[in-house]
Amino acid sequence: MAAFYGNFFNRSSDLCAFPAFPRDQGYVVEVAIDETITKPVVCLQAAILHSTCNGERRIRVLTMAIPTTTNAADVFASADQVALTTYLSARAVEKALSSSLDSARDAIINKLVEIFTAYKTNVLAANVGGSTPLQMAANLKSLPILCLGLLKNVLPFLYFG
Repeated sequence: MAAFYGNFFNRSSDLCAFPAFPRDQGYVVEVAIDETITKPVVCLQAAILHSTCNGERRIRVLTMAIPTTTNAADVFASADQVALTTYLSARAVEKALSSSLDSARDAIINKLVEIFTAYKTNVLAANVGGSTPLQMAANLKSLPILCLGLLKNVLPFLYFG
């Protein structure tokens, strides 16, 4: 795990302490993969140790199987724009706290440009014409609007802080 974002105490590099899990709160875990994956599916697993109101200790294990691919079009087709916006918001809050609000906004814009450049380079390679309008995957069409909302609203920066 490369980074964790949300309302919790980070005890060590892979151990977080949560006071509670409200329904309307989300957490972001950034996963860094250092090696080449050759398997068709990757499994991620997290374990949560919690206590009931009676003091009983319980473990809840969450497992997620994610298919792998070498096709960039498949990666973009399976992307979740709300999850990407949440991730960018969390990263921007971290940037705003360590630097400035302007650098956090620039980081969102730069990441959005990077996403669209990667899409145009890897997926729309056949459309090389300069006048060809950028066509985005259907599931990412609202990503620019969501990021624009992040840029125009100070609340996400205050919410995570």
